[in-house]
Amino acid sequence: MGVEKIAMLDIFLQNSTTILVFIATVLLGWYIVTLSRMRNMPPGPLPLPVVGNFLMLAQPGVTLLTLFPALTAKYGKIFTFQAGNKPVILINDAKLVKEAFVKRGDITSNRPQHYYVIKKIADKAGLGITLSNGQPWKELRRVSVTAMRDLGAGRRSMEESIQEEITEVLKVIEQVKDSSMDLKPLLMKATSNVISHMVFGSRFDFDDSKFELLLHRLSQATSVNALFLPANFLPLVRYFSRDEDHFIRSLETTSEHIKALLDDHEESFDEHNIRDFVDLALQMKKSDLSGRHFQDLNLRRAIVDMFNAGSETTATTLQWLLFYMANNPDIQARCQREIDDVLGDGQRVTYSDRSRLKYTEATVLEVLRVRPVAPFGFPRYVEEDFELHGYTIPKGAVCFANILAINNDPDVFAQPDRFDPTRWFGENGEVTGRDRVISFSVGPRSCVGELVAKMELFMFFTSILQVYTVLPGTQGKPVDLTPLLGFISKTRSQKLVIKKR
Repeated sequence: MGVEKIAMLDIFLQNSTTILVFIATVLLGWYIVTLSRMRNMPPGPLPLPVVGNFLMLAQPGVTLLTLFPALTAKYGKIFTFQAGNKPVILINDAKLVKEAFVKRGDITSNRPQHYYVIKKIADKAGLGITLSNGQPWKELRRVSVTAMRDLGAGRRSMEESIQEEITEVLKVIEQVKDSSMDLKPLLMKATSNVISHMVFGSRFDFDDSKFELLLHRLSQATSVNALFLPANFLPLVRYFSRDEDHFIRSLETTSEHIKALLDDHEESFDEHNIRDFVDLALQMKKSDLSGRHFQDLNLRRAIVDMFNAGSETTATTLQWLLFYMANNPDIQARCQREIDDVLGDGQRVTYSDRSRLKYTEATVLEVLRVRPVAPFGFPRYVEEDFELHGYTIPKGAVCFANILAINNDPDVFAQPDRFDPTRWFGENGEVTGRDRVISFSVGPRSCVGELVAKMELFMFFTSILQVYTVLPGTQGKPVDLTPLLGFISKTRSQKLVIKKR
């Protein structure tokens, strides 16, 4: 019996040795091929087989908001994060981003439609403006730009629409002043109505239950960071993880909600009286071949994109502005003194007033710098090899503008961890260097609603501080400024005290 056991053990050891040699050979071959392929690519952490660098995100307390800054500090202006077997390039320098996305925009303006989540979205909810490529994207973007430029909001000026929503916001605040409240739902309603004016030519009442449901679904859709989900890069994960399902269901239900609004709008459509974005899209849908990009599913998804881009992101940035004022009473007081000197306590603010409200505008710019709502932008698919900063960016790679790193570059912003609006003043006392912040991205894929968002931020912020002072919701306890990363970087749910001046 002893001899048989020894023989079996010998066979096991021989087989184990063979298996281990085989595994070691495969791993060695994999590393030789991988390192050869990565030889002239931007530097980055050494990847593991199959998973690449994803295990770095499995460590306790590690998120993209902590990992990518650490990798930026280690590797500099550009680095590679291996997502499974796909290289993801993070560009951490403003000049390099402009070179990649503007100068080489002809090969870096598409979205990575091979992403697992994007494929599922295309089938169930449409790609809209944000995720489409080629002619569909060009047509949808062109109509969006035309609607913002020529139609305003139902043929009213954009400023009038913003002023109307400001009036409604101040009415609500007046009813609950001096008590603590979570302003995010109110700001969401107001900023969404600005977009609704442009898209549908009308606004919703703040207490409309259907409107509240729409905004709830929009918020749900941005709670998942769908573009960095492991399922996009690791096929095996798709069998036991359904993180993307929540995101896609939110888009589907939001799309159904938009469908009901579209049906009502289509009944009153008059090709001789184009009122808004929807009318413009319906006109194209009925009149020429390009209308094939405005079929129901894609049109609904485009409208969802516009609401997401113009409501959740703007409302979040407004909330960041108020949070920072609550924690920085000296900066808030200086803004208020300037507002009082320029506007007094009764004059309505206009966007052109920013030339006279220099410190107030600088404060808005500083919040855009420190809390970009899309800290890594949106992915760009590389159509062919190109050179950047002495490295080869290979065809098939996906590039992200690391806006968080760019906005905190110590070579551009001295003491970047310090919240300081005066950094935006030039020697002549004028606001300068606005283009140093690229929170709205650059190139052909830059945000079409950038101007509208900047108008809203400046006008809402100025109007609130003109009448009220913002304080932390709990006396003696500062507001938590730690962001939460989903599809966008959000504030934590907290209350503020809005005190009448």
